[in-house]
Amino acid sequence: MRKTFNPSPEDVQTMSERELVEKYGCAFSTASRWRTKAGATKTRYIIPIPPREDIENLTVTEAAKKYGVSEVTAHRWLRYYGITCWSRRDTLKRLKSKIAALETLNSDMRIVAAMPFLTDAELGRAFNMTREAMRQKRNKFGVRLLGKKVA
Repeated sequence: MRKTFNPSPEDVQTMSERELVEKYGCAFSTASRWRTKAGATKTRYIIPIPPREDIENLTVTEAAKKYGVSEVTAHRWLRYYGITCWSRRDTLKRLKSKIAALETLNSDMRIVAAMPFLTDAELGRAFNMTREAMRQKRNKFGVRLLGKKVA
């Protein structure tokens, strides 16, 4: 059995397709057909472009999430203001460099943890670096040797 809907003519003229769907529980195509038959104009949702200061430090994805729009719309806004949009390739490159920096930090932290107990030569052998490089790291982090290591 088919469902029948009887929307009022003023509802069809004044409400958008989305509002008709929510009120009458019909399909979007049905609401669109009602509006076309009634001669109603298409409703277009225009989202105002946010001020430049609000979006200039955001990525496309962040801007899209913040304002509840698609990434295409956020990208269009950034281009409108002449803000450079990173491609996925550039974003991956930046992420890889950040990850490399973190791995270096983790390596330095492991070295710093071992510094109070090992000499520069022992640290150099353990971390595959020269004694001079270990001495520079020791000076950089301000870590002193806690006495001689017992054999």
